[in-house]
Amino acid sequence: MEKTNGKKTTPEQRAAQEESPLGVAIEGGARLASGVITTGASLARDGREATSSIATATLDWLDATQRAGLRASRQVVERVDRLADDVITWVERLALSGVHLTRDTTQGVAEVASRATLTLVRPSDEPTVRAA
Repeated sequence: MEKTNGKKTTPEQRAAQEESPLGVAIEGGARLASGVITTGASLARDGREATSSIATATLDWLDATQRAGLRASRQVVERVDRLADDVITWVERLALSGVHLTRDTTQGVAEVASRATLTLVRPSDEPTVRAA
């Protein structure tokens, strides 16, 4: 026997209450409310899982994009560094070539001038005739 509102009810009374229109309405309403609550909680869980999944995927995408950007930036820096090194080497070789060319030309001119000076200054065995 169960007590309801301080009164004892028998299983027969309880069965009769559940079969009455009011009992059926109460039982149906309780089942409906239970289904609504369960469905609402399931929808909330599904929404939370979807939101979490989307947020995680977005963060993964941002992370991958950032890594790709950094990798591309690193490659650009390395290529620019190699190009700068090549340009510096080329300028150095060009400058050294200019110095060597100047040195060789100066030595050649000095040698020609030295021979010309020796030819003009050296006494010759034959007298030279100068035009007046």
